[in-house]
Amino acid sequence: MTPLAAIAELLRVRIGLDVDAIGTRALGLAVRRRARARGIDGLDAYRTLLAGDANEWQALIEAVVVPESWFFRDGEPFALLGRWASTARRPGTRLTLLSLPCASGEEPWSMAIALAAAGLPPEAFHIDALDLSERALAVARQGIYPTRALRSKPVPEAWHAYLHPLPERRFEVDAALRASLRFAVGNLVDVSRTLAERHYDAIFSRNLLIYCDATTRAAALASFATALRPDGLLVLGHADPLPPGTPGFVRVGPPAAFAWRRAAAPLRP
Repeated sequence: MTPLAAIAELLRVRIGLDVDAIGTRALGLAVRRRARARGIDGLDAYRTLLAGDANEWQALIEAVVVPESWFFRDGEPFALLGRWASTARRPGTRLTLLSLPCASGEEPWSMAIALAAAGLPPEAFHIDALDLSERALAVARQGIYPTRALRSKPVPEAWHAYLHPLPERRFEVDAALRASLRFAVGNLVDVSRTLAERHYDAIFSRNLLIYCDATTRAAALASFATALRPDGLLVLGHADPLPPGTPGFVRVGPPAAFAWRRAAAPLRP
């Protein structure tokens, strides 16, 4: 096995990455860039470094996994979430939701805004927002973005009310929503352990499974099914929908929402 293939296997085992999804050439460029940054000559020596350097491992993840997201991406999932939440929440209870991956925060903040615009006060819902990129999480926690992060058109006026303009072509998410979100490191490979004993009313995991190997995809979907409460909402990306007839889930909402309701029978791994 070549050093690059060995590093690709490490990525598969540790974060579930299917290197074919990003391309061997892209991986090679990222690895060589990191090796040069550390003053290392040769991929075999870099592989040895990775084995004992947690900081370099994180740096490689940051180089390989380049999150791209924006507020209200695709629109329909958030419109559906608002409609669903207004009827799903029982009086005196709090909805719990998961965003994995949350990237730099645009997705979970959009979820929170859709819920607030549907009439739910911040104390009526909680969102766990998980990602494996420390750099992306730092941006997410700040809640301040350039205007290019708001490029979905049109954005309902009710959603705009929670985005406040700042100087230098930036905007900030409404401070009242901050207590409703918890940003933390989370890895899809460890999702069964991460979500153990946790239960969610809705899970958003969009455009991630397509980058994972088959074993990781199957385990993740099984974990989502276990973590979702009956009638809970699962929202995936257009590139990684559930196969038709997947046991335990029923398609709901408009086709562009890519949403499923968890039925009484959980999905089997």
